Amino acid sequence: MSILQPSIYSVLLMQTPMSFYDVLGLQQNASIEDIRLAFKQRALEVHPDKGGTKEEFHRVYQAFETLVARQRREQYDAWLVSCKEPPSQNRKDSLAEKRHKKQKRQARKQTKDTDKTRSNPPQMPKPQRSSRSRLAKIHRLLGRLSRETRRQVICERFSQKQRLLLESWMSSMPGPAADETRDRESADPCAALPHEAILKSDSRPREEQSVVRLALPELPARSPIKAKPRGRSKVRGLGAEKYPRSGLTVYTACVGIDGIVVTSRKCDLPTALDYLVILTTMKERIQLGDNLVSNMENALCLAAKEQGKELHELQLNLSLHFRHAYWIGRETLCTPRCHSFEVLADHRQLLCPFFQRKNDRSRGWVHLDPQALREQWLQFQKLYLNICSSLGMQQLTKVRQRLQRMYRVNSDYRQALHRHLERKAMAREDPRRWRQKQPKITSRQRRAHVIQERRVTLLSRLLREWQCAIDKDDARCRLRSEQHRRKRKNAEDSRVNADPEALDISGFVSALAAAEAKVISTSCGFLAYFQQALAAKTEKTFISSSLVALPGLRSRFPDEEVMILTFDAQVLGSPAYSTSLDGFGGPVVGLDKSMHLYEVISQDLAHLDFERAEVEMERLVAAALDRFPGTKAMLLECTNLPPYKHVIRRHFAGEIHDCLTTLEGVHTGLVKERFLA
Repeated sequence: MSILQPSIYSVLLMQTPMSFYDVLGLQQNASIEDIRLAFKQRALEVHPDKGGTKEEFHRVYQAFETLVARQRREQYDAWLVSCKEPPSQNRKDSLAEKRHKKQKRQARKQTKDTDKTRSNPPQMPKPQRSSRSRLAKIHRLLGRLSRETRRQVICERFSQKQRLLLESWMSSMPGPAADETRDRESADPCAALPHEAILKSDSRPREEQSVVRLALPELPARSPIKAKPRGRSKVRGLGAEKYPRSGLTVYTACVGIDGIVVTSRKCDLPTALDYLVILTTMKERIQLGDNLVSNMENALCLAAKEQGKELHELQLNLSLHFRHAYWIGRETLCTPRCHSFEVLADHRQLLCPFFQRKNDRSRGWVHLDPQALREQWLQFQKLYLNICSSLGMQQLTKVRQRLQRMYRVNSDYRQALHRHLERKAMAREDPRRWRQKQPKITSRQRRAHVIQERRVTLLSRLLREWQCAIDKDDARCRLRSEQHRRKRKNAEDSRVNADPEALDISGFVSALAAAEAKVISTSCGFLAYFQQALAAKTEKTFISSSLVALPGLRSRFPDEEVMILTFDAQVLGSPAYSTSLDGFGGPVVGLDKSMHLYEVISQDLAHLDFERAEVEMERLVAAALDRFPGTKAMLLECTNLPPYKHVIRRHFAGEIHDCLTTLEGVHTGLVKERFLA
């Protein structure tokens, strides 16, 4: 466990005159319970969503982290006593204090420069040149590179689509005008190259020349893409996510320790702060070692009991975060989330030998053979994919491609490292002979090399930005085609809902004839309109919807005490489905169109956020029961609603009927007991 040094405390005190006790509004003899309670109250006041700032919240959380740990608090109290005494004149400044003094000198110098500028009247600004497009900049930089460097950059850093677009843009530009523009923009004689000299056959491999000759239209005008709205209050220890349609903001508590990241379930802000107190208490009590995961589980149970909560209420998500400078550079690799400490311990035992810890500066792998390191990387890649597969991840191909991309991007670092190690080994064996072998480099050559490297770096950055823009354009095209498909689907659904007779049910009839089971059901409750027509086509028991159980409920309860919960109340209440309801006069409640579950079902999306759907479903059921308090029985008409019966049970103690209970009533033992609860 890391302890803050007194030098850091001194810098914090210079920046904020209040002590940690003053930040939380406590006395120095406050108990642990008082500190926890004060933290939750102050965190609610200074949170960005409550009118505060991130800096204030971070200061409050830092005070809580320091005072809740016994060892840190003792050291901090001792430092508070010592800082009241006059400092020694012979004591050297710490690194943090030197940095703070340097910042003060820079701020003082900036103030003087500002005063000097105000005293002297500013001159008229020179007219700036017109902004160049990204393609013009790339073309100009390629022209300034040497032939060998240009060929290497085009072969290694350009994608196939970028080559095609650049050649199409160059072919569309007039020759003399382009030459004049290039000569005007740069006085470098190396820039005076013809258009064809940049992507000619002498600068590309032969196998790519026939492909690059294809022409594409000019780049379309791009409109700025709005970022996905997220919670503005993502602060240290708390994550936030805002759903734009419903306006709901959910929070999660998150704590990391020795590569293990523990995240709580999505909830409201006060509950997330309670969970953050539990996780922070666990982090301060944990002892690093071989049994870290088991110690973490025990510490979490104790911390949750102190807060009056059970560990299963947090619904913890556990994942591993690793780094390896040789393989993936500064990237951080994360495993999929799991919910079991035993599974986490097994995964950590498998992957830890391959990675460095965050504060581990030793690089023992640099003395290994590159081939051995390559074999270790392949072994790690196989283990990582097996872990992802065991946790239920479907798109393993994308995961493998991401790992290969991270490894490929870090190839420059690996090559430079091997060259450096070879030079060190040669210098260690025979320093005099190794120095004689080095060619003499003049200052002019060194300066030209530095300029060349800067141009390549700038060109790489432009290519990355251009590739991002190309990907966004492709994503926008896919989005437009998907919106068009959804629009056609919604129009067709509206037409069928208005006139169900327009639907061709020949496919259902053939499926009934081919079915061999004793009981036949459907996956869409709105097929209740064809209940009688399809039941007449087979001798087996056919159930199109849970609305089949409605007459039995109406025989035991009046209509006012029976509530139907459906996907779309407007469609179910239309005249086309009046025969299925048979004059039912009770409440019919449908999903709100702003709900995530409605969006997933109506647009046929592939991903469902189950936690978010649970929160919105609980809110819908609570509001419906407030409107109709006399409800004694509830019928779930939609076949997508049975997974949320446990959420409905939190607010409703009456009878709940759905398609599963209907099937169980027809054929006993057909449905497992855990799906009927």
